[in-house]
Amino acid sequence: MTNNEHLKDQLVQVVDEIGGELNAASQYIFNNPELGFQEFKAVKTLTSLLTTHGFHVETGVGGLETAFIASYGSGSPVVAFMGEYDALPDLGHACGHNIIGTAAAGAAIGLSKVMQAAGLKGTVKMIGTPAEEGGGGKILLLERGVFKGVDAALLVHPTDASSADDMSYASQSMEYVFYGKASHAAAYPWGGVSALSGVIELFNMTNALRLHLKDRSRIHGIITDGGTVANIIPEKARAVFSIRALEHTYLQEMLEKVNRCAEAAAMATGTRVECKQVGLMYKNIKNNKLLVQLMQNNFDRLGEPTVPRSSKPGMGSTDVGNVTHELPASQSYVGIGDGGPLSTHSFAFAEKSGSAAGQRALLVAAKTLAMTGIDIMSNEEVVKEMQALFQASKQEL
Repeated sequence: MTNNEHLKDQLVQVVDEIGGELNAASQYIFNNPELGFQEFKAVKTLTSLLTTHGFHVETGVGGLETAFIASYGSGSPVVAFMGEYDALPDLGHACGHNIIGTAAAGAAIGLSKVMQAAGLKGTVKMIGTPAEEGGGGKILLLERGVFKGVDAALLVHPTDASSADDMSYASQSMEYVFYGKASHAAAYPWGGVSALSGVIELFNMTNALRLHLKDRSRIHGIITDGGTVANIIPEKARAVFSIRALEHTYLQEMLEKVNRCAEAAAMATGTRVECKQVGLMYKNIKNNKLLVQLMQNNFDRLGEPTVPRSSKPGMGSTDVGNVTHELPASQSYVGIGDGGPLSTHSFAFAEKSGSAAGQRALLVAAKTLAMTGIDIMSNEEVVKEMQALFQASKQEL
């Protein structure tokens, strides 16, 4: 048995010892869901837990009230576990962020205890990142320097089955507002210009555009304002689209094409259109290959069954993707399902997130993350290889 393996055995024991605290925190966050940038109870719960275990905590980092950094140790390497804790409207924790945030805290605490006992040099951080569900908290924190100096950033997300790797869409939301001229639809229809006609033509044109897009590209939209009553020609109408691609560079091309569709729809219907970017662009995930391998090794060490990410149907978008474009980082998955299909953003998933299956997944995630932290801190060659792979991946973008 190598010294590294001995440290991992210690780590597993430590996480099991604090398992009750972790599950209590996760359950409290689950029972008190908060929307993005409003996660005050979750932040208080997690930072109190980390402070109790000897971490120095800074809140309000990056100018975001519900962002925080909890740090232990000093110097390099710097390993950061990213935590999420925002909920969904009406659905609560139907994406399992109560598990994500608490697993990150558990990993940080577990790794800190092993560092102290073994004399490992370096810094372990938990970076609390608000508003993953559309607010792009990690993107804002990246722009404001919160991730500066981090050698590796990791996160584990619950889903139906465990997987060391991940892939995601690059995504951007757009709003298209069409302006026409109101008129009575029966008495004087020729005096009006229907803004709704512009929106309808935009949908028709984007449907035609799909024929020419690369595989696994996505365009989906809704009409958010189509007028008020049927006997008045709408002078204003709007639609919101979510546009996604496997690579953020191709997403830029798609955005230009959809914007041209909007302009053409306006020209064809005699309306005027404004194209507005909604929120921040979520880039596609580019997981660091070495981090993925280390996570896989540690899932295996725990006896956690995994599936290749490429075998899982469907995927979404996450601001973790932006982090992977700026430093060595990875997002992995831990299973909370029972073998059948289980979709995030559903009541069924929310139920699992607050169940015994969610508690089990929380401890598996915390252990796997922290063991990967041990791999990084106990071997300086790992940091060098991570950085080399990151630089190589940047050339592929």
